[in-house]
Amino acid sequence: GGSTSLNRKERAEVEALRATIEKLKIDDSTNKKRTRTNEQRLRNQLREQMRRTSDLEQQLQYLERQRVAEYATDRATVDDHAHAHGSPTKQAPRVLQEEAVSDEMTSEDHARVEMA
Repeated sequence: GGSTSLNRKERAEVEALRATIEKLKIDDSTNKKRTRTNEQRLRNQLREQMRRTSDLEQQLQYLERQRVAEYATDRATVDDHAHAHGSPTKQAPRVLQEEAVSDEMTSEDHARVEMA
C-alpha cells in the first residue's frame, strides 16, 4: 500500500502544478493584453504630443515672421520719415536715427542754437 499513496501524492502534485501553469498562462495573457493596451495609449499620447508640438512650432514661426514684418515696417517708416527730413539713416547709429526722427527740440538743442 505505500507505493499507491505516493502515486496519489504525486498525482495531486502534478495536478497542482498543472493548475499553477494554467493560472500563470492566464496571468501572462492578461499582462500581455494590459501591456499592449498601455503601449497603444502611450503611442496615441506621443502622436498627439508630436502633433501639438508641430502646431506650436508652426504658430511660433508665424508669429516670428509677423514680428519681423512689423519690425521691417516700423523700420521703413523711420527711414522714410528721416529721409523726408534729409537725415541719413543707413550709416547713423540707432540713437542718432531716433533723434533725427524727433520733431521736438530738447533744452540742449535750444542751448546750442542760442550759442551759435
